[in-house]
This record gives sequence, structure tokens and C-alpha cells, in this order.
Amino acid sequence: MRTGQWATLIDDRLWGNFLSDLDLWWMVRPALENPRSWRTRRADRIVPRSGKPLRMLQVSRAGSGLAVTRTENQMRVLRPVLEAIEAGFDSRPLLVTPRQYLAHMASPKTEAARVTAQGVAVLKRLDHSDRIPRWTNIVAKANLTRMAARQIPLEEFDWLLISTQHDPHVRAVVARAREIGLPVVYIPHAPLASNPQYLDLPVDFAGVRGDLEAEYYARFSDGAASGIVPIGNPATGFMDRALAPIGPEFPVVLAVSPFHLEILQRIIEVVELSGLKDVVVAPHPGSNRKQLSRLVPRDWRIAPPSIRTSQLLSDGVRALIQHSSGVAWEALAMGIPTADIRLGEPRPNYPFLDNAAAIPALRSPQEVRQFVERAAHVRLQDREGLREYARSWCACDGPSSVSMALELLDRARHEGARATPIIDGWAPDGPASVMSEIAPAL
Repeated sequence: MRTGQWATLIDDRLWGNFLSDLDLWWMVRPALENPRSWRTRRADRIVPRSGKPLRMLQVSRAGSGLAVTRTENQMRVLRPVLEAIEAGFDSRPLLVTPRQYLAHMASPKTEAARVTAQGVAVLKRLDHSDRIPRWTNIVAKANLTRMAARQIPLEEFDWLLISTQHDPHVRAVVARAREIGLPVVYIPHAPLASNPQYLDLPVDFAGVRGDLEAEYYARFSDGAASGIVPIGNPATGFMDRALAPIGPEFPVVLAVSPFHLEILQRIIEVVELSGLKDVVVAPHPGSNRKQLSRLVPRDWRIAPPSIRTSQLLSDGVRALIQHSSGVAWEALAMGIPTADIRLGEPRPNYPFLDNAAAIPALRSPQEVRQFVERAAHVRLQDREGLREYARSWCACDGPSSVSMALELLDRARHEGARATPIIDGWAPDGPASVMSEIAPAL
């Protein structure tokens, strides 16, 4: 990693530099939308107990542009693009020391206190008082990142690249970029989801995965649809490969996301009661592995952290079972029989999962067992049909997608920022606000 001062520990000279033009509520509002899914984590502690600095963001510099991410999954989709711009691009964390964190918590923060209280009132009305510590921590850390965003010299760059539109910390940098007129480009790290968090594109250009995603967003873009461009998925390279091997000699893969404990228990119970024995659990990078090890049956296996779910799938499986996970698209692109466990919800979170012919909905142990039995007899033409369905949502991936992403970044550099974002979802009359499930409690 190269040395430099463009991204480092927050400078004490900027401490307390909170500006009213960055709306803290706008930053954290998406995080409040679905408190039922929040996990109980050690991070809910407000005071850090180790002497290590807190990582607020990962800041990556490539050529004349800057990318900010919070998770490995977010970086995964941007890494091929950044590498194409500059091999060995510079990437480093933006850190806050425990001393700075504690000083921040002890200082008066009128706006942070107001936003915290507003969210606490909502959680109480929704009977989610147990989530209040998590919410308090979300607001406190987001407020810190507001200050961090002031230290990143965004004026030196031609574009800002992000892969999530609803993470509070990333939104802090987006707000700062919009303030100074720096064009923001969004390349999603996950498929389009039909929830309020995704009905928001506070950016100038969006490199969505396929035509169906572009059409979905265009309905809400209020004349800014020219900034929405299908570019595929830079993070994968399945479309031009042979279909993955499948057969009864391989395990069933159960892909799990970092859901709340109760949801994880229900997912695992449905599969366990089906009687399946040769099952490999593929955790999301953000999953709590210790918790999973206590939940899964002893004769199941948990994939090691070094093996991504896509690698498990490409090595050979009987079938993939998942619940509202973007990895389902990867399985379809490899021609793997894929099913979606439903826990009572009428529609899946990801619209591409809402196709019973391609992705059966499993609501009982018996349906799980029947699905796996049918997967053993799937025909080649059916597998090719699964890939074609995946292509309808994401037309290309790998190098082809990277090339299209580079063209979009070049366009952002030449055209610059727009007067208004593509979709201002959390405006009072914006589509995210209108779709919000918690709006009655606000």
C-alpha cells in the first residue's frame, strides 16, 4: 500500500466540524426501514473495548477516481473495475481512534441527539425497543463518518464510485460529493431488491445489471433515465463458461445471509426436517459463523471462510437452496437447479426470484425433499434455460461488464454531476418514502 495523506486517521483539527448541510437523517433513514432483520452484534456496544481504531470506510483511489466501500461484497464488484483502471490501485481504511470516538460520544451533538430520538420513538411504536442500542450505534457511527467525509479531498477526483446506495457511511460521502458537484456512479453489489432501500438512486449515473433492472428504475426516475445504463456484473465470469457440474454425488448447498437469529432458525429447520444429510452451509461474508455452528445439524458442514459460495457452486452441487439471496443469480447463470425458501412472505425480496418455473418456492420440508429429488433428473436443455433466465436479468459479466463500467465512468468524467439525482427516493414524496413500511410510525 502506498503512503500518502489522502485517507488516514481523522485529523483532530477537524474534530467537531459538523455541518448542517449534510442531513444526518437522510444518511441513516434507510437503515431504520427494517429493524426486524437487524442482528444482535457486539458492534451494538457504543464504547469500543479494544485499543484498535474503528474502520469507518475503505477508500480506494484508482486513476482520477475514488471508490468508497464498507464490506468485502461491496468491494468485490468494484475491484475488477478499479484494477482495470490502475493495477495495484491504492486502497486503505479511514480510521477513528478510540480516543476520538469517546470524545465524540461525550461532546454535544444536537442533530445526532435529535435523529437518535426520532428513531427511538419509531422503534418503540413498532414494538422494537430491543433494537434501540443498535440504532443508537448506527447514528453515532454515521455522525462520525460525516466528519470523515469532510477530510477526504473529493475535489481532487473526477468521479466517486459506490456499490451501495443505502449504507449510512457511504451516503455520508455521497452527500459531500453532491455538495461539491462531483459526479457519483453506482454499480450495485447485489441484484435489484423490491424494498424501499433500493428505490433510491441518489447518484448521477447507475450501472445496473440488465434491461429489466433498468426498466424497473426508469419508472421512478422522473426524466433522468438516461443515467441508468445496463452494464452487467463485473464481479463474476459465469456467462461464457461451461455449465457447472451437478449430480447426486455432490452436496446440496444451503446459502444463508446474515439474517436475524429467528429467521436463520426457521430456514435451517425447514431443510433439516426434509431429511437431507449431505448439506454444505455457505455463509454470507457477514454471517456470524459461531452462531451458525450452533444452529446447523452435526452431520452438515459449513464451508470455510476461504471458499466463496460461487466456488462451491462451480466445483459441483446437487442443487442450491437459499432464502432471498443474490447468490441465486450466480447459480442460475451456472445452470444449477435453484430454489427459494419462503417463510410466509407473499413475494421474494429480489424480483428475479419471483419466477416459480425457474426458481421453485419451498414452504415445507416435503417441498424441499421433492425439489432435490427433481434436481437429480434435470435435463441439459432445462439447465440452459436457467442460464437464459439469468441472462434476462444480467446480460453479461466479467471483462465485458468491466469494459461497459469503464465507459460509464468516462461518461461521468465528461458530463459531470447532474442538478438532481436519478431518484431522490427519500424525499417526502419520493418512491422509497411512499413504499416505506414504517411510514405510519414516523
